Amino acid sequence: MTDSMIRERKKKAKQSIDNMNSRINEILNEKRQTFSLQHSETMKHMKEKEDIARQVSIPTIVYPNYKYDERLCIDRECDYPDKTMYYGVGYNQHSDDGTKHYRKYVNEELENGTIYLPKLPFDVFDIKRGQSRGVKSSLFSFSKPTTDATGNVSTVKTVGKFKGIINMLN
Repeated sequence: MTDSMIRERKKKAKQSIDNMNSRINEILNEKRQTFSLQHSETMKHMKEKEDIARQVSIPTIVYPNYKYDERLCIDRECDYPDKTMYYGVGYNQHSDDGTKHYRKYVNEELENGTIYLPKLPFDVFDIKRGQSRGVKSSLFSFSKPTTDATGNVSTVKTVGKFKGIINMLN
């Protein structure tokens, strides 16, 4: 073998080693990114759980504390709850009335299955408008008729929701 052939083989070997090293680095970077994404998702999930636990541990209703004021000879409210988290409801004429209390702000609809109300206490029914039998398809109808499961023409569409508690008594 000549020197030029040896140099050529060394050059090719070095290139293949460099290619292998770069591919290894690419694979390692991909693994690091996947791990960091999984780690960040896990941390986000843990933070959400901690937030929920923190919200549940904070009482929803807080009653005021009173302290006797000797100068005015009355009970005065003390230790007010945080105004950014609670709002006052009611009024006490005397400290032992129990009417006044503070409720926690909830910045979401309770009907969407929150931690405060996981199961809705009321029933939800769709309110529908239209006709499902005896409708003839026409070119001039304002509401577009569709066909139902039996193949009949129907103009029924949902226009709202009824939410309420229905009790049946004998």
